[in-house]
Amino acid sequence: MPVSDEAVTEQLVRTYDHTDDAGRAVVEVVATPREVDGQLHVPIEVLTTGERTELTFELPHAWSDAYPLVRLLESVGYGPGGVDMLVGERFPVVRRGGELRPALPDGRTTERDRGELTRQAVRRTGEYAAAVATFTLVIVVGAVVAALMAAVLVTPGLVTPLAITAAMLVALITRRWRPTATSIRTV
Repeated sequence: MPVSDEAVTEQLVRTYDHTDDAGRAVVEVVATPREVDGQLHVPIEVLTTGERTELTFELPHAWSDAYPLVRLLESVGYGPGGVDMLVGERFPVVRRGGELRPALPDGRTTERDRGELTRQAVRRTGEYAAAVATFTLVIVVGAVVAALMAAVLVTPGLVTPLAITAAMLVALITRRWRPTATSIRTV
């Protein structure tokens, strides 16, 4: 069956987009890894071809660069607790003896590699800090709203001043109202 020009073009573009600078195919972890009989099975998709398969790793007996699983986790910026977070991670692979294997550093970390790992760690730390800040902001705003609602329930006379203050704050934030000499009354 002949292959259409569009299919060939699509395959070539996919191969171009998912080949790293060293000419290796890139894979993505597509599901949570699972342990079977002392081996970790990591479901992947080869992004250049769309082929889905599994990489199999021996579980390490010590946290050492001698184990490919340790090198894989460290190469994508994770430690021992990172196995469940591998879903969505991408890394290059090579074919050895007909079998796909991660193209991992040999355990000797160069200054360039250390710098890249540091940048990844800083990026992940920044993402974590942003998530914590957002969560904290939501909690603080919720506490303020709850306190205001309690004050309104306890003191019904506060409803009008609070509504006016809230409207002014919204107007100030959205820049629709600016205090001018005519809008401020002096007593």
